[in-house]
Amino acid sequence: MTAELVGTVPRMSALHAQQLINRSWARIRDSRLWSFQFVADAQLFVPYGITGGSVSATFGSTQIVADASAAAAFNAVATANPPLASPTLGVGRQIRVGSTNGISTPTGPNYNIVAWDGASKLTIDRPYGEATVSRAAYQVLKCYYAPPAPPPFRPPSLPHPRPFCRRAATSPLRPAGGPPGSRPRDGASRGGGPLERSWRMGHVVGAA
Repeated sequence: MTAELVGTVPRMSALHAQQLINRSWARIRDSRLWSFQFVADAQLFVPYGITGGSVSATFGSTQIVADASAAAAFNAVATANPPLASPTLGVGRQIRVGSTNGISTPTGPNYNIVAWDGASKLTIDRPYGEATVSRAAYQVLKCYYAPPAPPPFRPPSLPHPRPFCRRAATSPLRPAGGPPGSRPRDGASRGGGPLERSWRMGHVVGAA
């Protein structure tokens, strides 16, 4: 980028180009709270996996039916921290259903549990995409965690604006009764000297 500026802007030194790049990058960093600018400490509580009982799932359905043993295990953590079900990703838990050999966990993909009716039915976030199973092994676990709250954002300090000056209706810079912006008569002066004035951005610049 430095070489590009030097090659584009005539007579610009590489040192000045690097200064401009650094200033622009600093303005970008100060414009908002970017995720790479803060580090927050947080605690993640990982609950034990639930595997008691069995479940039944139908291809294309968003409901998974639990047997009595699984339902009892679900009710035990329904209002725990973290809860069993939540429509917000990172708050509730997940379930996966599939075959197991007694050593590995169920092999199916994770589905977010968005609701539990308290009796036998779990509602998942999308239709069940595997083959229909009955009384299958399962695992309820927590795979996703909400990120910690970022620190409060303090916008960068802005320079104080320059004072805005208005000319009085009658002043040495304008004859009495003259329209705004009218020029003084030739030879008008303050303290006997020639007078120069200009109007720019609401500022009056006078030199005696």
